[in-house]
Amino acid sequence: MFTGLVEATGQLLRIDPQQGGRRLAIRTALAPAGLAVGDSLAVNGICLTVVTLGDGSAEVEAGPETLTRTTMGEWRPGRELNLERAMRADGRFGGHFVTGHVDGTGRVTGLRADGLQTTLAVVLPEDLLTCVVEKGSVALDGVSLTVAAVRGAAVEVAVIPHTWGNTVLKKLRVGDRVNVETDMLGKYIMQFLSRRKGLS
Repeated sequence: MFTGLVEATGQLLRIDPQQGGRRLAIRTALAPAGLAVGDSLAVNGICLTVVTLGDGSAEVEAGPETLTRTTMGEWRPGRELNLERAMRADGRFGGHFVTGHVDGTGRVTGLRADGLQTTLAVVLPEDLLTCVVEKGSVALDGVSLTVAAVRGAAVEVAVIPHTWGNTVLKKLRVGDRVNVETDMLGKYIMQFLSRRKGLS
């Protein structure tokens, strides 16, 4: 379980193909002191398991399902990535409940500076849009954000300067894809209503 509050950014050092999936080597200040082999690490919102640790780097593995559902297939060495360690049970909780199980991807259609904030517009597939509500939460590339508005198929979020400056959101351009995880509660409600409708 994660919070969507990015702890650090890292740099993708190497990608090794592996039985339909990939092993990624990431340079990060979180390694090795802040990580252990077997730990969960959210990488641009994707929950991955640390399999190897080096001096200032960590390696994680991803299977074919992850490559299909996320933006990982587009990543190249040198890319900057959002990183967050799993939440401690005895720690303070911020952001919102983020599982690291990406629902799908959205596409950036707008970036607008509004005084202190940057408004980011992302078009979502219809099946994800049904789980998004104004003033609710959504995770984009692993960042917990509040939905400012829903306009048709586009979700708008307002990003404060601290978040903009300390995450990879600042690297986004119109046309880029982002990993999207909708609010956990919304997904359970939609599933419940769908099954109930099927029984009626």
